[in-house]
Amino acid sequence: MTVELSAAKAVRFDTTKGQATLRRQYSNCRYDKADAPTKAVCAFPGPLPAGAAYETDRPFTAAVAETGRQGLITYTVYPAPNTPADAQLPDSAPRGSGAPLGLRTVDGSLFTTYGRESAHGGVRFLTTRTQDRQVNGFNLKGQVGQTNDISVMDVNGYFEGDTYLTLPEGVSLGWHPSGEGHETLYCGYVDQKNRKVLCPAPLTDPAILRFRIDKRVEGAQGTISVKPDPEHPDADLTNNTAPITMEYVD
Repeated sequence: MTVELSAAKAVRFDTTKGQATLRRQYSNCRYDKADAPTKAVCAFPGPLPAGAAYETDRPFTAAVAETGRQGLITYTVYPAPNTPADAQLPDSAPRGSGAPLGLRTVDGSLFTTYGRESAHGGVRFLTTRTQDRQVNGFNLKGQVGQTNDISVMDVNGYFEGDTYLTLPEGVSLGWHPSGEGHETLYCGYVDQKNRKVLCPAPLTDPAILRFRIDKRVEGAQGTISVKPDPEHPDADLTNNTAPITMEYVD
């Protein structure tokens, strides 16, 4: 990570969109939880001279489980006094157990800044299990009679192909634009009678599931699944299907 800094800074690291978690390493970083954190905010003292470029003096590392296919680490740099509320963690948040993470100067001649108030970037990586197609289950939440949207890629986090849903009983697809000329991808029926839905592979953005809660059905569950790639053996078929659960709001 290389950024241009002009004052005391806070750097937020995030791995929420993917399968990676952070290591709770550095004492000047606060983490969102003690075990397997996915967010960290690290404070670096200043002032730091305008026009200078820095990189972290040690790696900021992440971990992926044995079944993981990929991870994504993003970072955003803020002036420490002006860090937005949604990018902060409380003083009571767990801290790292090791020495503080530091900064060292580097040649910034090739650095293209996003602006002096903030900068951001990210690193996506793959593991050796790239052929293991897998999905995560998720929850549909809302009131009876309500229509909501949810991004299917956000809930499974990493699969980039078609996904197939069986909606829970009492849930149907809400109206959405169809046909050519619409930039947003929506999930659509392949078998409405049996609540079977296809969420197409994303072009630029993930498909949106627009769902309507028609009635309350206690214990209702659906499924999300992916099909194995016929050209590449799937390392683990047990994670190709996961549950869709319901949460009703009164």
